[in-house]
Parts: sequence; structure tokens; C-alpha cells
Amino acid sequence: MPSPYTVQQLSKIAGDFVVKRRGSWNHEEWEQFCAEVSKLGITPNAELQAHLGLLLETLKVFYLSLPKRIKSASTKRKPSAKRKPRAKAKAVAASDKKADDPA
Repeated sequence: MPSPYTVQQLSKIAGDFVVKRRGSWNHEEWEQFCAEVSKLGITPNAELQAHLGLLLETLKVFYLSLPKRIKSASTKRKPSAKRKPRAKAKAVAASDKKADDPA
């Protein structure tokens, strides 16, 4: 399997950073994040740092507003098929109707 692209690695680092800190961090933690990004071979200049900050803030919005975990497909129940009414129930209803009819 080929190694992931740098953007995929960066996305994972950013997502893990936001989740681990529950959407809240300080300046020292931000600097640690930038150091972690530098390990990917990225030299964060001022513009790139601004975009990294926006990435973290965007992920923070998603972290705080979305469910923490998505239910897996295996936990979802299959929709049950609609049952046809039983013939016996129709017959009983018809006999009750005849009994009420004085004609």
C-alpha cells in the first residue's frame, strides 16, 4: 500500500489534535502542533500558519457540533416488511357486520 499523501497525514494530525484536546487548546499546545507539522517536512511560514489555524478552528466547529461517533451500519436495524392483515380478522369483521344488520 502506498504511503499517504502529506495532506492526509496533516489532516490526521489536525483531527487528532482537536479531539485529544476536546476542542480547546492554548498557545503552547498550538506551538506543539506546529512542531508536529514541521516533522512532516513542512516549513510553516506566516501564511501557512494562518491556514493551519483556520483548519484547527474549522475542525473544532465540527467537533463541537457533530455527534461524537457515527453509528456503524452493523448497528442499524433492517426495516421490517409490512405484514398483510390476516384473513381470519377480515372474516370475523364481516360476520360482526352481518350480525349488526337487521335486514
